[in-house]
Amino acid sequence: MKALSMLLLVVLGLSGWSNAGASERREFCVFDVAGASGFVYRTLQDYHRKAALAGVGLNMRPYTDEDQAVADLRAGRCDIVAVTDMGARKFNDFSGSISAIGAIPYYEDLKVLLHILASPRVDRHLEQNGYEVLGVTPMGAAYLFVNDRAIDHVEALEGKRITVFEGHHDARHMVEYVGAVPVAAKISDFASLFNSGEADISYAPAAAYEVLEMFRGMGSKGGIVDYPVAGNRSVDRPGG
Repeated sequence: MKALSMLLLVVLGLSGWSNAGASERREFCVFDVAGASGFVYRTLQDYHRKAALAGVGLNMRPYTDEDQAVADLRAGRCDIVAVTDMGARKFNDFSGSISAIGAIPYYEDLKVLLHILASPRVDRHLEQNGYEVLGVTPMGAAYLFVNDRAIDHVEALEGKRITVFEGHHDARHMVEYVGAVPVAAKISDFASLFNSGEADISYAPAAAYEVLEMFRGMGSKGGIVDYPVAGNRSVDRPGG
């Protein structure tokens, strides 16, 4: 059960950008579950500073609701948006495919992928339907948070309720394949579904333990499966 690390993608709305004057500030909408105090928002402030040095004025706005950030980009209220790979799938199929289950099993593969995405050879694949993916950055391997430590092997997943992000069709297929029950979720509510007991299992980066207080859903019986089901491992390949 492996997928990819959680990704952050920066998407540009080409029409809004091209219509803006040279001296006009562009709206940069950033999704971060923790808002302006979150790691993602604070990290992208460096991008904001570098853009200013290059003569591009960006007005950063934090969003704690990814769907709203996506909607505002489509409505022209944002010129650029930073969203997860799930949010970016709504704009670009090519970049969305890199988060497919089993697509990138090792960190070494991820390094190769990021190098390829930075190449002009794939530019045409990153532009679709009036939007362009400007950048991709990994947010860390994702692990299974469980409300029962007995869930430590594939057979134990049968009948368990697992949150599945909207649009993550390959993850839904995997969940159903192992006999588990998919629970429809969004980036903005998957943690609350787990914490409230509406789901038995949820996958997320390790940082979610504190940032999203997923220890509440784990309780005294739960735990974190020590295997990145949605992540990359820095180990040798079999036979390597």
